Amino acid sequence: MKKSMIAIALFAIIILSSCSDDSNSPVKTNFQIVSGISNTELSSQIKTTNISALLPSSIDSMHIKRVRVLISRIKLNISNQDKDAFIGPLVYEVTDSSKSISLGNVLVPNGNLSKIKYEFHRFESSVLNNYKNSPVFKDFATNDRYTVIIEGTTFSNNTSTPFIYNSDVVANATIDLANNYQITDDTILKFMLEFQTEYVFVQDGVLVDPSDSSQKNKIDNRIKNALKAIKK
Repeated sequence: MKKSMIAIALFAIIILSSCSDDSNSPVKTNFQIVSGISNTELSSQIKTTNISALLPSSIDSMHIKRVRVLISRIKLNISNQDKDAFIGPLVYEVTDSSKSISLGNVLVPNGNLSKIKYEFHRFESSVLNNYKNSPVFKDFATNDRYTVIIEGTTFSNNTSTPFIYNSDVVANATIDLANNYQITDDTILKFMLEFQTEYVFVQDGVLVDPSDSSQKNKIDNRIKNALKAIKK
């Protein structure tokens, strides 16, 4: 009987030990980034005295259906030191129906957050085969090696035209936050990186046609700084 009681006690200790094993516990995180989009419906809104802005747009309005960006790195400036938060590749994505998609949760050092930095770069030709069959990365793992893909529809004289805007632009951008935010282990600090569609496609108050090749440089230059950080 005594041996039986000892055996039961040992079995109970083993069970309790396995239940408290740290390897089965979720990893603690304190920072989250999600994607976002400022507006999916765009039109020309001339608010300038610049005469060139009075030239009519070739389109009346635009609907943004999907935005994807190949992110290579996201850094946080915490207490004046850059810390890696996300090392890619990862795809920033937002759609007209899913206007906020999580990019991930991470554990970063405690301190004052003052800046968020992001980078997007083209896949190296040597790694294309690693991603060409991936449902997430395959559209970026082509010989064109795009970094940004924007899908939508333009409207002109009651005629709708679908478009896909592809760009191979690269960027290293810094977002200066309006306030410093304290990062601690007690709560999850959440930010949205919001793609500013008006900034990209409405320039000098006039809607820019993404299918017009003469406008590509204008659009690409805006895309580099199109993400805005919003505290959630």
